[in-house]
Amino acid sequence: MSGPDSELMLEFQRTGDEALFEEIVSKYQKPLINFFYRLMWDRTEAEDLAQEVFCRIFVHRKSYEAKAKFSTYLFRIARNLWIDHSRTQGKQPHMTSLSMPVHQDGRGEELIDTIPAPQQEMPESDTQVARRLQNALEQLSEEQRLVFILAKDQKMKYAEIADTLRIPLGTVRSRMHSAVQRLQALLRNALD
Repeated sequence: MSGPDSELMLEFQRTGDEALFEEIVSKYQKPLINFFYRLMWDRTEAEDLAQEVFCRIFVHRKSYEAKAKFSTYLFRIARNLWIDHSRTQGKQPHMTSLSMPVHQDGRGEELIDTIPAPQQEMPESDTQVARRLQNALEQLSEEQRLVFILAKDQKMKYAEIADTLRIPLGTVRSRMHSAVQRLQALLRNALD
């Protein structure tokens, strides 16, 4: 399964035209930075890790095969880099994301939408809510948080997540369901 981005990568692989690679970087730089930012809440480190992903893709371009969507390939590298980074830091990774509705009736904005992207300023009134959310998110297992980030921030379908993480589709669904249930309980307790 390939798409326009896979074709772009294959063309870069074939020709070595760096303008093609710059096109890939331009498209995926912000999503990658946001991916890492949600994992560690540190913009500088997020930017460094995103840059490292692109360096790895550039260096290993000859080994690329368009077996799946390019984004699947890219985020598999990002996930592996994150695991390596977490091990070298000697601490558990803090991955975050959220899909709970803000309103009790389940309609409208999700909680993840209340946490600003790294480029945005957070209004003073939202700081306390964001801290509660971050604390709740950090209590999820690494597997649950990673599924959330890919689903909510990167807008991946469950099948793509399964392919990226190399886990069964049912496991993706189960982790997402468990994470939502856990977050609802944690946030309910935090607000009481």
